Amino acid sequence: MHGEYANFYKVQLNLILDILSLSFFIVTHSVGLSMSITIYLVITIATMLLFALWYYKNMTKILEKVILKKRKMLGATINNVSQFKFVRIYNRQKEEIQKYKRLNKDYTEEDIRFAKLILFYEIISEHITYLSDPIICLLGGISIIKGNMTLRKFNSLIAICHQNTNNSVFIW
Repeated sequence: MHGEYANFYKVQLNLILDILSLSFFIVTHSVGLSMSITIYLVITIATMLLFALWYYKNMTKILEKVILKKRKMLGATINNVSQFKFVRIYNRQKEEIQKYKRLNKDYTEEDIRFAKLILFYEIISEHITYLSDPIICLLGGISIIKGNMTLRKFNSLIAICHQNTNNSVFIW
C-alpha cells in the first residue's frame, strides 16, 4: 500500500519537473515571438504551479488520514477475525459491530474527501489547460492583426505550446 503512494508521488514529481523544464523552454522561446503571449504563459504557469502546490499540500494531509483510518479499520477486522471466539464468549458482537461501523464510516468519509480533492484538482486544472488554447489564439490573432507577429511565428508558438499542454494535462 505504501509503495503505491510512493510511486504516485514519484510519478507526480517527475511530471512536475518535466512541466517546469518544458515551461522554461516555451517561455524562453515565446519571448522572441510575442510578449503578450509570453506574459499570459508566465501567469498561467505560475497559477498552475501555485494550484499544484496547494493540491499536494492538501493531498498529503488527507492521504495520511486515509492511511491511518484504513489501518485502524483493517486492524479491527483482523482482531475480530482472529479472536472471534472471545467476542462470542464475552457477548461483544453488538459492540464490535458498532465499533466496525464507526471505523468504516470514518474511513469512508476520509476516502470521499480524498476523491473529492482529486476530482476538484483535475477538473480545475483541465479547464485551465483547455482554456489556454483559445486565449493564446486570441492574443496571437491580435498580435497578427497589429503586425507584431507573422502567421509563421504564431504557428511555431502554437506548436510549442501544444507540446507543453499535451504533457501537462495529466498533472495540471
